[in-house]
Amino acid sequence: KDLKESLINDKVTLNGIINNAGIFIKKSDEGEDYQSSLFNLTSEVFEQHFKVNSIGPFLIMKELVPLLKSENEENFPVVATIGSAMGSISALPNHRSAPYRV
Repeated sequence: KDLKESLINDKVTLNGIINNAGIFIKKSDEGEDYQSSLFNLTSEVFEQHFKVNSIGPFLIMKELVPLLKSENEENFPVVATIGSAMGSISALPNHRSAPYRV
């Protein structure tokens, strides 16, 4: 919301929004390997991944989409979310990197 207010105050016009951020926590501070098995995860780590990687882009769009403006009828605003093969549930076997893939 601070970003939105700053953009409004500075009279910034957005032509597009690109969501390209996320986290992947591989190990706990104690050395627990979250990457090796889905069953090594704690609910806190799972929740942190979900908040940043899934809810974060939604909240950004919720706040900033109203600021999107088109310069003319031929150009329209764009919202894009960039992912990777790492985010694919089926791309790698053995349920590795599970929190990143949700």
